[in-house]
Amino acid sequence: MMKNQKLFWVNLIISFFLISCGGSDVSDPVSKPYPTPTPEPNPSVTIPETESPQAQGATYWWNEAVFYEIFVRSFYDSDGDGIGDINGIREKLDYLQNDLGATALWLMPINPSPSYHGYDVTDYKAINPDYGTMQDFRSLVQELHSRGMKIVIDYVINHTSDQHPWFQSAYNDKKSTYRDWYIFVNPKPTYTGSWGQGVWHGEAPNYYYGVFSYVMPDLNYNTQAVKDEIKETSTYWLTEVGVDGFRLDAAKHLIEEGEIQDNTDATLTYWKEFTANMKSDKNDAITIAEVIDGSQVIVKYINNGIDLGFEFDLAGTILNAVKKNSPQALKSKLAEIRDLYPYHQYATFLSNHDQDRSYETMGKSIANSKLAASILLTLPGTPFIYYGEEIGMWGTKAGGDEYIRTPLHWTSDATTAGFTTGTPWWSIIGDQETKNVATQKEEDTSLLNTYAQLIALRKSHPQFTKGTFQTLGVSSASIYGYLREFKGKAVIVAHNFSNNEISSPKIYAKKTNLPEGTYKVKDFISGSYLENVKLNEDGGFLFQPIERIGKKETKVLLIEQ
Repeated sequence: MMKNQKLFWVNLIISFFLISCGGSDVSDPVSKPYPTPTPEPNPSVTIPETESPQAQGATYWWNEAVFYEIFVRSFYDSDGDGIGDINGIREKLDYLQNDLGATALWLMPINPSPSYHGYDVTDYKAINPDYGTMQDFRSLVQELHSRGMKIVIDYVINHTSDQHPWFQSAYNDKKSTYRDWYIFVNPKPTYTGSWGQGVWHGEAPNYYYGVFSYVMPDLNYNTQAVKDEIKETSTYWLTEVGVDGFRLDAAKHLIEEGEIQDNTDATLTYWKEFTANMKSDKNDAITIAEVIDGSQVIVKYINNGIDLGFEFDLAGTILNAVKKNSPQALKSKLAEIRDLYPYHQYATFLSNHDQDRSYETMGKSIANSKLAASILLTLPGTPFIYYGEEIGMWGTKAGGDEYIRTPLHWTSDATTAGFTTGTPWWSIIGDQETKNVATQKEEDTSLLNTYAQLIALRKSHPQFTKGTFQTLGVSSASIYGYLREFKGKAVIVAHNFSNNEISSPKIYAKKTNLPEGTYKVKDFISGSYLENVKLNEDGGFLFQPIERIGKKETKVLLIEQ
């Protein structure tokens, strides 16, 4: 457990206000007398137009989850061979659940593969021997479930490895049962892929299609036997092994229609069928699609049965807003996606295993990282945290993807960072003296403790996981404020994106879902009551509850009737 855990709220870096017409469900940390109510605002004051309230929608278990993405090879080595493994995850479950607060895991590929990353599978029903055994994995699943946690695995079914027995048979024997499991042609077509890459590989008469690489031949989903095999494999993982769903790798590339290779109607139809079959096996299983595209494209997959899609545009917009000290683009992006998706059905994140680490992107600034974390964990959607992000690990793809997938820093050890008792499979990225779990657990204001406190806040208040989202008006263009409301209780969040302290900003809404009345405003940390606020018949208000908000600071400010 973390140092001074009992002082959790005292050390919380954000200030917190809860709006509730039925009263707060949180006890006062400090009991102080109410002040004499201030005069109510003049009812003739005109409140500027703001975003309209959002209607309450349905949510599911994943809306209450906080996912943690793990590259098994780099998470923790339990046996000293220098490679992270499944038992290493089991050994660190107390950290994940109790210290950080994650409620669900996404494991990058765990199947056998000739590559270090695993995105070219040779056996869909086995465990990579570098990571352990199937019994090791079953034990991990069972322990996670006993803790009330969930697990999803990477499902890499757009393509296989060229070393997969299916492909070896198909390539070497035109009469093979598996010949039409892949896409073979002769002569070689002249067109390229959607980003100009070569997609036709091999030699005559065995030219074959692989959208990513010659070592990753695409499966042919126009062959029913392929669909049947993948369906049966999905059933195996869900019902026999017990996973809670799949992260669907390269989801938009599945079925080509001539030279149209992305986001085809046939691909959308397939995923609709796949999800229906999966839900028949396990009705609460989740599908999370990797569709590296704009929001208007991603939502098509959600409307065709996929549960969540990673919001790549939003991730980039959050990082750019923090780095550029301006929330304007973020406001616009959130306004777009709020009404685009089914209620909160998208996955939020800052970075993943294919991108420069977020700490790197934001200029290696702890203040920026804390602000980005406070945004991620107070927005709608289901948040995903990439391993190491919570301690500020850095890395860029410039030298290769390995540099954004390096071993996690558990300690400050210069050689191993506490990842292994042997020699790490890849060298430690550096800066482990301070960017490590052990050190940051003992520092109340560390990035790790900031993540843990924000996660605990999110998990304990359904306004963040189930509540509506509404952008508020703020007198300062550098502050982004929004309202999260659920069953008459709400939270106001205000982020200062600038590098300057801002005094007494006005916060307002033309209309909200809250009932009319006079509300007390309380600083949750100190327990002090501030200026009262009058909500009109539309739930509208205009007030100045914050005396000052520091640079790159977040305040989650509290209101009671």
